[in-house]
Amino acid sequence: MAEASREGSAAGFIELIMNFTAGLDAGLYGLASISVVLNALDTASGKPSNS
Repeated sequence: MAEASREGSAAGFIELIMNFTAGLDAGLYGLASISVVLNALDTASGKPSNS
């Protein structure tokens, strides 16, 4: 994280992580994580989203 901060590439991560909160249902952690990853992959691919 320190290296990313020095390079200026941590700004997006810091904005994103501030939106996460601890959940009460541990069964949903995996679903939330995979949702974030799949959304990031879709954004990175440069393809327009369906919304």
